[in-house]
Amino acid sequence: MIRKAYQDESLPIELLLLADPSEKQIHSYVSSGHCYLAEYEGACRGVYVLQEKTP
Repeated sequence: MIRKAYQDESLPIELLLLADPSEKQIHSYVSSGHCYLAEYEGACRGVYVLQEKTP
């Protein structure tokens, strides 16, 4: 199941670090984007962040 992360929910930083090794950058785009979690059998298996960009 994929769902939007709750506002006060802690995110799986270890998964985000696999895509971007900069924790500072991660916090930057997580705070300005929409974070989604992919869960399977009660555990988080994936995470992604969507950001709105202008052309």
